[in-house]
Amino acid sequence: DGSGTHADPAITPRRVPVVTIDGYSGSGKSTLAAALACLLPGWQVLHLDDWYPGWDGLAAGTQVARRICEDLRAGCPSSYEAWDWEADAPGVVVDVPVSPTIIEGCGAWDADADLSIWIEDPGEDERRRRALARDGATYAPHWQRWADQDKGRFVT
Repeated sequence: DGSGTHADPAITPRRVPVVTIDGYSGSGKSTLAAALACLLPGWQVLHLDDWYPGWDGLAAGTQVARRICEDLRAGCPSSYEAWDWEADAPGVVVDVPVSPTIIEGCGAWDADADLSIWIEDPGEDERRRRALARDGATYAPHWQRWADQDKGRFVT
């Protein structure tokens, strides 16, 4: 560059790509993320389900996804406080290393990613069937509560 100074690669943060996958609950986000991870060696997959603070925590989980995405795209490590679903309480802090990343979950769309993917809605009956097959009795009493938050993201 002619200035005589060069950034030290040991100090300069290494920007990494981030992809987000969003769609309504039961639309296939986790399935697509797992398939992509198989095709992209070295990529990590983060699930918003790991940090939503409970059944009413979609908006708060989205904020965490935004922060993680911002950190990683700036080349900085990040972290999140896991949610202990059984205890219905905050869990351990999980470090997120600087590595190409897929963030999947309801609310991931709102993060400033390099690429954002929206999974088309296969219809509420099919989504409910998939979600209950995946999470069973744990999710059943909360389906409507979560669906209201999920669809409420797009109501203006």
